[in-house]
Amino acid sequence: MCKSNRKSGAGESERVLRADSLLGFAAAAVAVAAVLWTGSQLLSLFASAQRLEGVAGAVATAFAWAALALVLAVVAWGLWLLRRLPNVPKVYAADFADSPDAFRAVLQRGYLARLGDADEYARRAGFDEKGAAEVAERIRRLRARSADALRADDGYLDWPAAMRILQERQDERAGEIINRAMGLIAVKTAASPWKIVDSLAVFYVSAMMIFDIARVYNRRTTRFGALRLAGRWAFNIYVAREMSGAAESGVGVVTGAAGHLMKPNGISGAIASSLPLVGKIASKAVEGGANAFFARSLGKRAIREFQPVAF
Repeated sequence: MCKSNRKSGAGESERVLRADSLLGFAAAAVAVAAVLWTGSQLLSLFASAQRLEGVAGAVATAFAWAALALVLAVVAWGLWLLRRLPNVPKVYAADFADSPDAFRAVLQRGYLARLGDADEYARRAGFDEKGAAEVAERIRRLRARSADALRADDGYLDWPAAMRILQERQDERAGEIINRAMGLIAVKTAASPWKIVDSLAVFYVSAMMIFDIARVYNRRTTRFGALRLAGRWAFNIYVAREMSGAAESGVGVVTGAAGHLMKPNGISGAIASSLPLVGKIASKAVEGGANAFFARSLGKRAIREFQPVAF
């Protein structure tokens, strides 16, 4: 029975690794396609600027150079930041279900030790004053105390449960970052009338969201994890560019059908005449909401990639 379980477990692990590899390569292909697509968009932006003359041409050229500088600066900043984060392997709690002391030792020697000064980490992660004090104190206790001592301090909690609480606090902080990014993306893409501005807004805000989440957990993701994030990030940028037309078409069908059902005079006529404006506003709201939804999905994926422990 034991041998059978080990064989089945090994087979399952091999299938998971193969699936992870396939996802990683697929994400790499998406990331490469995104780089090529982004480059083509920037070249198109420069080409469009060169066709303009006078003040309009100068403004367009300046915007094209600013867009190129933004892309390069964000990529360079991200590479620098992620290289500075500790390369600590993710710990799977299920592997230590029967040995909590080993679970504690692995995290104390690895992830918890690499957080650095607890107070500095809590400030760097962006916790508010009260939350930073709580998180820093819990980190110090998790580093210093044995499982029995921590259980005595917390009353009913054992060491793995206390570690789970720390990660829950990190998850809450990451959730705040995601909510802020969703709001920024929704407003910026809904207010912008230009596709290129939508793409740049999603590019920048999503990048800052991923980098801030990485700082909260203070660890790198795996290479495949980084590629998965890059693939989703690229998809969001592409959707932001194409969402405007799709939203306008969808809302236009609804408002057009509603206009045909209304009488041409009286109150119905007044409502029908206002439908194009209502449709325009509704399409921008749909566009902003859809981009915010995709940003949330990207943020949740980033949390799973950067979390130190899989409970």
